Formats: sequence, structure tokens, C-alpha cells
Amino acid sequence: MPATPTDEDWAELDTLERELLMVTKIVEALLHLSPDQRVAPEELQVERERLRDARERFNRKLDEMLEGLGPN
Repeated sequence: MPATPTDEDWAELDTLERELLMVTKIVEALLHLSPDQRVAPEELQVERERLRDARERFNRKLDEMLEGLGPN
């Protein structure tokens, strides 16, 4: 059975959450640029991949921590 989440786990989750929020804001900003300010599709794709990776890391850590809490 996984261990109960530690202070370090909570700190890591907080860091991952901040990264996820930052990348989300970047992607949102890129999507809302006016036509004359738009970035290349490749750049937008890179940021979308960063967003996906950040989301996956956050969810993986959260799942790990929830397993450590055991059944309700």
C-alpha cells in the first residue's frame, strides 16, 4: 500500500499545479491573439504538448497521493 502523502508530496503537487496553471494561461493567451499577432502553428503545438505533459504529471502525482490516503 502506498505511503500517506508527506509534506514533500504536497509541496510537489503545489509546484505541479502552479506549472499547470502557468502553461494553461500561455496556451489561452496564444489562442486569443489577434490574427496579425498569431504564432506559428508549430509553436502553438509545442505549448499544447507542454500543457498535456503538465496535466499528466499533475494527475499522476494526485493519483499517487490519493492512493496513499486509502479508502474513504
